[in-house]
Amino acid sequence: MAEATPQYPFNQSLFIEQYPEFAVQSVQSSLPGYWTMANSYVDNLDSFLLNGADLQLALSLMTAHVAKIFQLIGLGKTSVIVTGASEGTVSLTAAPPPALDGWKWWLGTTEYGKMLWALLDAKASGGAYIGGRPERSAFRKVFGGFW
Repeated sequence: MAEATPQYPFNQSLFIEQYPEFAVQSVQSSLPGYWTMANSYVDNLDSFLLNGADLQLALSLMTAHVAKIFQLIGLGKTSVIVTGASEGTVSLTAAPPPALDGWKWWLGTTEYGKMLWALLDAKASGGAYIGGRPERSAFRKVFGGFW
């Protein structure tokens, strides 16, 4: 089966305009690769949860999240949340994951990831109805009865 063509190609000038932190020349050459990585986490095709401007925003936020993590790695920093550190006998205290799963914890390691988490949470909070009879998506049966 042929792979679907991505709906939203990478627009580097728009991305730099939205996230000026990544306007540095040394980072700009890596941005298309980060966009490709972001497409592995967020599907680049319209769906019932994310489409249009929301999907574009989710892809951009994931790209910024990945780019920020690679920036931190390049600076020799970690993406964990440090709550305490000392110099004598070198110790570091990191916060336990504030989320119930690794995905949410990982998104919480950058501000861009937190914004993406909020967007995904807002778009998915109502849940989704897939397949089955129409009355399964409501409290009443079709035509309003409760039976």
